[in-house]
Amino acid sequence: MKLISIKLLFAFAAIMSLASCLKDKDYDEGRYGINVDKNAKFVEIAGPVDGFVNIDLVGSPNDTTVDIVLVRLASDAPADQDIQVTLALDPALVDAYNAEHGTDYEVPASNQYTIPNMTVTIPKGQRTATVQLKAKPNDLFGDPYALGLKIASTSDPNVRISGNWGGQVVGLTIRNKYDGTYTMVGTLVDNASATITAKSPHEVQLVTTGTNSVYLHNSGTSIGSFADLFPILNSGSESAYGSFTPEFIFDANNNVVAVVNAYGQPASNTRSAEIDPSGVNKWDPVTRQLKVKWFMYQPSAIAGIRTRFDFTFNYVGPR
Repeated sequence: MKLISIKLLFAFAAIMSLASCLKDKDYDEGRYGINVDKNAKFVEIAGPVDGFVNIDLVGSPNDTTVDIVLVRLASDAPADQDIQVTLALDPALVDAYNAEHGTDYEVPASNQYTIPNMTVTIPKGQRTATVQLKAKPNDLFGDPYALGLKIASTSDPNVRISGNWGGQVVGLTIRNKYDGTYTMVGTLVDNASATITAKSPHEVQLVTTGTNSVYLHNSGTSIGSFADLFPILNSGSESAYGSFTPEFIFDANNNVVAVVNAYGQPASNTRSAEIDPSGVNKWDPVTRQLKVKWFMYQPSAIAGIRTRFDFTFNYVGPR
């Protein structure tokens, strides 16, 4: 019996030791445990538990102001006085996020954006304050950008900074007005293979590549390797054109002025694209419907035009 008691004691000690190693936000910050502090106050950045939030900006050459971070008072009661919370940029947060998630976000240069006020106020009687970013969205096209922000200090020494939720990575995604999820309907004629036909209707996404261009992403496919290839049916089975998907380029009046192969003009398999001037070739800003006709060339397989495309893209919603 004594041996059993000793074993149980050691087992209990091991469990308690393991529990003490686990990271628990509320326990670490005194919200429960042996010495519960019901009056504890913390400031934190509200957001997903993985410390990342994405902000969508619609492409524009004009200054645009958006909310990027919500600072929150975590306590049993709202603020009993105004609390100033000062934040700071922390590029190391972006580096750490990239390392953990295999992403390649870059911190934009300081002349690409401004944060008008790095010190925000949680007013008396409230719990939150918002940090804003000001930028010309067109200045942020290109690389995937993100900012690392952390809480640096508070005006009230009795309000502590959260150890777990004191920082946030803010992704900045710039999308032009053509960007979105669409239902693609239409026809194609492949002069090299009569067994190839259109996959219609079919869900696709038009993905921003610049201020006035998008490429077709095959979001409706069930085959991962087809995701960025133009969808087709071959003898009735799902397939795709290798190293080929169209990129549509627009002018200021929403006319499609060029269609190119996103894999290159030409790609390694000699496939290239060209607009068919007989089409409507226009995006409607009211309905967000796109009508466009284009050609695919592949000199290594057939002389002249290999495939003629005639499609309408009906807007479904944001991607």
